[in-house]
Amino acid sequence: MPIPRLVAHRGFMNRYPENTRRGLRAALESGACYIEFDIQMNADGDFIVIHDDNFKRTAGLEKSVFSTSTSDCMKTSVHEPDRLDEQFYPEPVSRLTDILDLIECFPEATALVEIKVESLQHWGVSRVMDKLLGVIGEHAGHCMVAHRGFMNRYPENTRRGLRAALESGACYIEFDIQMNADGDFIVIHDDNFKRTAGLEKSVFSTSTSDCMKTSVHEPDRLDEQFYPEPVSRLTDILDLIECFPEATALVEIKVESLQHWGVSRVMDKLLGVIGEHAGHCMVISFADIAIDYTRQKSELETGWVLHKYDQAHYQRALSLQADLLICNYRKIPQGEAPWGDFKRWMLYDISDPELALHYGNQGVELIETADIGGMLENTLLKKMACPHAL
Repeated sequence: MPIPRLVAHRGFMNRYPENTRRGLRAALESGACYIEFDIQMNADGDFIVIHDDNFKRTAGLEKSVFSTSTSDCMKTSVHEPDRLDEQFYPEPVSRLTDILDLIECFPEATALVEIKVESLQHWGVSRVMDKLLGVIGEHAGHCMVAHRGFMNRYPENTRRGLRAALESGACYIEFDIQMNADGDFIVIHDDNFKRTAGLEKSVFSTSTSDCMKTSVHEPDRLDEQFYPEPVSRLTDILDLIECFPEATALVEIKVESLQHWGVSRVMDKLLGVIGEHAGHCMVISFADIAIDYTRQKSELETGWVLHKYDQAHYQRALSLQADLLICNYRKIPQGEAPWGDFKRWMLYDISDPELALHYGNQGVELIETADIGGMLENTLLKKMACPHAL
């Protein structure tokens, strides 16, 4: 049975003044994964953290938020004198930006920001929401995903490249797997070694021991600078990610293996291997049957990779109910946001920080990139780095 997660209502409200930086920080330090707080828009068009549209209850003052400037708000102590006497005086009003900056210090936490009806009615929906989305967009909970590791600098789908991605600050790594002749999973995109090792041999006819002797250093792309670079087994990478407790692996089972060995054989073996690392893994695939199988047979999260961004795939996504939809951003019509009926999206392959921020502001949770290290050097994207890189 899933364990419910606790949300701190207006902070640690039973002990501290509600909707204050002090109370919200105390909630986070107590272990809250989620904090909820209220905001109103003041006379300067700034958002302050307060439930009511006046200061009567929280500060004992007969004045409206809507007629109060930001500077005057900041001079007002919202220590809740009627409920908590003077023990927390002075407790200044917080701006929304103050709390968003605070939550950046707690990378596992999420803010539930409630825009109050009074502000919408007083100032108008468009004015309030346009401003709010702009402010929150800069703090949106989107993360960078390392596509096949730190692919721009190292051989793809290798332990070296995946470790480098994690050490660069990747919160998520994505890699591909195929099943070999021994029924083991190796980390490789293609069903042969031609592109990554320069060898004309099939993964499906190669034993695990022979795979481990094969160097997938991508000689055509990277010459011999990373030779030798042995093939990694799935278990090797799962063991690696255990050293990075903040990170999650998106494990893509390739269609070729499903077609060659059969869905049941591949998926039963895969779910058994990944099951021991369930808290750190998501199964993804272009094959909707693999996603459906995973959902029926396990509690693992799933991600479906769209072949096409069209009505047929939209309808299939509705019925499949994967936890994450994944799409090449070029397939989405320019100027459009991804389908709004689905909460969680990952777009690939993006190596332009401005484009990453654009889609993040549209609510895209995950941005997959081949240049994880370069992207996380960007000032605005750097805050998306996981703590293991800080």
